[in-house]
Amino acid sequence: MDLYICPVCKSKNHEKEKYCTQCGTWLLSDAFPAQKVKMGTQPDRLYICAFCDTANEPWRNACKKCLKPLFGTEYVTKEIKVIHSSALLKFLKVIMFILSGITILFGLMLYAFSVDQKLLSIPLTLLVLTFIQLLFGLISPTLFLVRKGMTRGKLFGICSLAIIILFFTAAKLSPQQQINRSSIEAVAATPKDSEKASSDDQREQFINSTKQIPYIDLARNPDKFKGEHISYQGQVVQVLEQGNYVGLRVNVTKGAYDIWQDTVFVNYRKQSGEDRILEKDIIDLWGDVKGLKTYKTVLGSETAIPEIDAKYITIKENKKP
Repeated sequence: MDLYICPVCKSKNHEKEKYCTQCGTWLLSDAFPAQKVKMGTQPDRLYICAFCDTANEPWRNACKKCLKPLFGTEYVTKEIKVIHSSALLKFLKVIMFILSGITILFGLMLYAFSVDQKLLSIPLTLLVLTFIQLLFGLISPTLFLVRKGMTRGKLFGICSLAIIILFFTAAKLSPQQQINRSSIEAVAATPKDSEKASSDDQREQFINSTKQIPYIDLARNPDKFKGEHISYQGQVVQVLEQGNYVGLRVNVTKGAYDIWQDTVFVNYRKQSGEDRILEKDIIDLWGDVKGLKTYKTVLGSETAIPEIDAKYITIKENKKP
């Protein structure tokens, strides 16, 4: 079925109409004939009005919004090519919306569960969304940087560099890094009483005064045992070092298949010449119950484990991974 485009008001009329249904113009005039087009036909190009930036179909002589002439000698009307949607383009559009949704969900989770990175999560999410929409052509580079020579490729590179910098910053400021840093600082701030070398008699006397407390009791009522001398044997799962000060996460319960579990946090100051403690080491430790050690996980949630200020540690063996 054909349609006739009115030469005056540019409205579409059925092929059976002889007069424009909008303005009444004679459509079959020899002087100003109406343009004949197929119904459902999509133009392969559009003309941008020099006055209001409205996109107009190629059969229009005047802008459909401001009604000013599209073509003249005093100004240039920009012509753009139209790429019609295909199955691939529709598929890419779906992928774009999926990636955008995942990015927004990630940003909301980072904002909700992170305490120290709330402000960082907002620009990071917006930048990744901009990157995705720029990649799929939904956003024009001129919306951001109105400069000559600024192409989509250049802006794409700028966004990529900004995302890398933000992710690097997030990694440096991540809760886990802050846990490690604060743990080491806490170890460094322990009282200087343990800096004096203990004699063999003092060591033996202290070791004999310690007792073993079931982990479940210590974890459930840490304040009840605070200050008591305690001893454990366990496997080191994490080592945090700053000079002679060491922070250890130690599993103190040996389960089935020689798998250690039930974690405590241990503060310790190594003596001069003492061997380094490594992950997977099996150690004996003697010290005082300090209470609970609370820190944030990578996802931002808080967890607490018993904390011990160790006075003496002996390495028994190293269990290879």
